[in-house]
Amino acid sequence: MTDLNKKTNELIFELYKNFIFYLPKQIITQLFSEGNIKESEYDLLQPFLNDVSYINEDDWVINKISPFDKTALSLKSSKLLKSVYTLFELKESLQPDTFSFIFEKYFEQLNFHKTVATLIVDNYESHCNEKSEDLQAIFLLQQEIINKHFDEVQKHFTKNIFNTKKIDTSKFLKNILSSKNTFTPKIKLRNYLLHQNSIEIENIIVELYLNRSGSNFRYLIEAMEEIKLITLEYGKKKLIYEAMSNSFNTKIPSYKSIFGYSIEKVNNPDYKNVKLELNKSLNKYIN
Repeated sequence: MTDLNKKTNELIFELYKNFIFYLPKQIITQLFSEGNIKESEYDLLQPFLNDVSYINEDDWVINKISPFDKTALSLKSSKLLKSVYTLFELKESLQPDTFSFIFEKYFEQLNFHKTVATLIVDNYESHCNEKSEDLQAIFLLQQEIINKHFDEVQKHFTKNIFNTKKIDTSKFLKNILSSKNTFTPKIKLRNYLLHQNSIEIENIIVELYLNRSGSNFRYLIEAMEEIKLITLEYGKKKLIYEAMSNSFNTKIPSYKSIFGYSIEKVNNPDYKNVKLELNKSLNKYIN
């Protein structure tokens, strides 16, 4: 049963991978105020509001930072075709009731993605902050790929026995955010850096500060705020720490060793050295 559950999750998560979408702040804030998403989920979504984002194989990437590669949709198309073959194999190897249970879970998610892909296209003009012919073409192609997969699956495996439902838009967010055990969107430092070259800056910081002490990391974070690369308003430190942990592959000091004490910056030579080192390393981007 564990293997079947794993196989079902793999099928479902192929729908999420290489999926491009946008999160209008007005709508997400409304969902939060109405109690449709939790505060912790709302905090997790903050770096992506009002941006076009996509889910690749292992993390979320904001469109402004790393433009969506159209070839990813070709990859998605081929993987969804592979999913059809997998469904055929499961149908042949499983008892009818077992296959029906697995298939119903998958088809529900597929129907959901078909609805979301359509909403993305239909609301492009009114709710998408980024406008371009290329982006609109990507949304249309994505809708076409998912619709084709939906029709193929329905043709081979259903007799219209499942009713299509009107989907609550908050479900898309909940499905992503609740899948932490199998498919966790990894938010990295780049997602909080207030600079168009966020990936390049993140790479420099990771290379420069790998295996540094907790105090060095604290000085780094304070220096990044001082040169306006990040903000550290109330409740942000934990999010920044988790993002840095992802960027450094968890190879950073503990949260307490970084933020568990106050620091003096004005007359602190260690802090000044870290800030000078950071400015020098990022000179190409921040001066």
